[in-house]
Amino acid sequence: MKFEYVPKGVCSRHYTFDIDGDTIRSLVVEGGCMGNLAGISRIVVGMKVDDVIRAFEGIDCNFKGTSCPDQIARALKEYKLSLQTRSDRVSSFKEPMTVILYLVCISIFVLIDQIVKKAVLNHLALGSAVEIIRNFFYLTYVRNYGAGFSILQNATLFLIVLSVIASIVLFYYLLKSEKDDLISKMSYLLIISGAIGNLIDRIRFGYVVDFLDFKIFGYDFPVFNVADSFITVGCFILIIKTLWEARHAAD
Repeated sequence: MKFEYVPKGVCSRHYTFDIDGDTIRSLVVEGGCMGNLAGISRIVVGMKVDDVIRAFEGIDCNFKGTSCPDQIARALKEYKLSLQTRSDRVSSFKEPMTVILYLVCISIFVLIDQIVKKAVLNHLALGSAVEIIRNFFYLTYVRNYGAGFSILQNATLFLIVLSVIASIVLFYYLLKSEKDDLISKMSYLLIISGAIGNLIDRIRFGYVVDFLDFKIFGYDFPVFNVADSFITVGCFILIIKTLWEARHAAD
C-alpha cells in the first residue's frame, strides 16, 4: 500500500512509503540530506511499522523539536491512524448489514413457527389428535396458557414481559458475540426466534398454540410447538458449548 506524507520542520520535503500490512517494503525521501536519508531508507526496509516508530520517535535535530527520523515515525503513526479510520468506516457499514441479516434469520424462523401454527388452527379442532406414529407421535391441538411444556399456567402478562426482556437481552449478546462464534450466534437466533414466536401467540390469543405430542416409553410428554423446539435446541447447544469450553480451559 502506498502512503505519502509531507514532513514539517525539517529539510526533507516528501516521503513515499510502500507498506505491506505492517512491514515497510520501501521508503523514498525527497529533499534533505540525501546521504543520511538514503541510509535510513534502506534501514527501514523489511522492518515492522511499530519497530520503526519506537526507534525513530522523539529524535531531535539541532533543538528543532523534531528531525527527519522523528518525522518518519510521525508519518507511520498517521498511516496507522488512517488504517484504523478505514477499518472503522468498514465496520460502521457492516454493522447495520449484520443486524439486518440477524433480523432476516429471526423472521424466517418465526415465520416457520407461525405458518405451522396457522395450519394447526385451520385443520385441527381443539383437543383433537392425529396419529403420526402409533403409540409415539401425535399432532394434538391444545391451548397453553403458561410457558414452554405447559409450566407457569395462567401467567400470560408475566410471560409477555419476560419474553420481551429476554429477547432484548439475547439480541444484545448476539450483537456482542465474537465474529467467528457461529455456534453461539445460531443458539441466540434460535432462542430469540422461539421466544418471539410464542410471544406473538400470547399477544394475539392470550395463549400459545401447542400441537407436538410425544409418548415416550409410556410417558405422555407435555405438548409443545416449533417455537419451544427452537428454544430447547438453542439452550442445549449453548450448554454443550459452555461445558466443552470449560473442559478445555481446565486442561
